[in-house]
Amino acid sequence: MSKYHVGYVDDFPEGEGVAVDAGGVDVAVFNVGGELFAIHNNCPHKNLPLAEAGQPRFIEGPDPATDTRGAINADSCTINCPWHRLEFSLTDGHSPLLDYNIPTYEVVTEGEKVIIRR
Repeated sequence: MSKYHVGYVDDFPEGEGVAVDAGGVDVAVFNVGGELFAIHNNCPHKNLPLAEAGQPRFIEGPDPATDTRGAINADSCTINCPWHRLEFSLTDGHSPLLDYNIPTYEVVTEGEKVIIRR
């Protein structure tokens, strides 16, 4: 298993996704309640980036109560694809609606450094 330094703790604001490169692999890192999660930064539905979840242009849409594009749910530890609302687990990468699975990666901190193991 290889380790990739992808940034520092302060580079990953709570409630947002950040795209990083982990040894040539595009990864989305999410800070959910102070815990970091890493998943492959590609929704298999339309090959669009998941790291856009949590960005204001999605979560402040026309009606946040019904438009869940880009939502990050701390209670269920899931994100909704910012493009078409598919829900993905940040812990195992599973999307129950279409039975998609995307890779997840272990995230560790070494001091202030954020490391992805894959």
